[in-house]
Amino acid sequence: MGFNTRPSEQRLLTILERQTPQKWGADYVPSTMSTREEAPSSSRSSLLQSRCHGRALHALSPGERDLLIYALYHPSVFDIHEQRMLSTTPRRHPLDDHPTLAPEIRPSLRGTVAVAEALGVLDVHPTVLCHPDGDRHRPRSRVPFPFQGDILVFFNDGDGAAAVNWTIKNTHEAFERPSFGSRRYRSSAKGMADERARHAIESVYYQDAGIATVRLTPADWDRSLQENLRQLFLWHDSSHSVPADQLQNIVSHFQSSVGTRLRPIEIAIQIAARFSLLLYEVKVVFHQAIWSRALRINLFEPFLMDHPLLPEVQDPVKKYASWFRRG
Repeated sequence: MGFNTRPSEQRLLTILERQTPQKWGADYVPSTMSTREEAPSSSRSSLLQSRCHGRALHALSPGERDLLIYALYHPSVFDIHEQRMLSTTPRRHPLDDHPTLAPEIRPSLRGTVAVAEALGVLDVHPTVLCHPDGDRHRPRSRVPFPFQGDILVFFNDGDGAAAVNWTIKNTHEAFERPSFGSRRYRSSAKGMADERARHAIESVYYQDAGIATVRLTPADWDRSLQENLRQLFLWHDSSHSVPADQLQNIVSHFQSSVGTRLRPIEIAIQIAARFSLLLYEVKVVFHQAIWSRALRINLFEPFLMDHPLLPEVQDPVKKYASWFRRG
């Protein structure tokens, strides 16, 4: 837990300021940012500058970082809310506030306090002492403090817009142990029971609105795919001056080389000379074509520009389709 993110009145006000009213796209602000002051001291937090979202996404662990990159790669994803507050009080379905979606009758959220009470684990719900309405002349009273999810992914499927809640740990065993607190508490029966209760509250909270919760760890998906997407993401926002009428021609050259002995670097050098382009710019086009899925190769094996391209044997989107399911 970061120095400035422990439950407190000021922390509650900060979260509410960032998360209410709900924002979308470039305007979204996560509850916790991957800064020295807020990210857990033991984490390896990072920022991902997303071109299509127009903002930096905040990952609090390498596992979150790689899954955020996968969500950014996925063609059906239209928004991502990382480190999102779980409302303590009743609230409309998250998609009801989207500015461009057509109105629908969607189930609402009852809030984490009502869920915890229904599950018989209200004692697990955090609280803080606050001055009513921010009036410091009035005595403080205890109010609920919100839980925070990892990644809420918004996507389109055959039935329209939907959302799925990804909760992420380094291992599946970590879902049974609290991340914070004393060492004795983390390994005690009560500590593990409290952790299970917190996950149950989160799951039921979203289940009320028809939003599934999926538990994910780095071991749940292919390591080479993680590394390849990480590499491609570094290129996805790079600029180039290749004319639009030449782009498809260049991509077609790379497409025709898949499954042959031709190496991408050889093709890139030829293209750069033919069109009087910088070799770097051709490399940008090459990597962005793979990222945008215009150039389909085997992403379950490491790929390099000085090695022939292997044809796609399995679509990374279809392989993990179960991560994008309705509740």
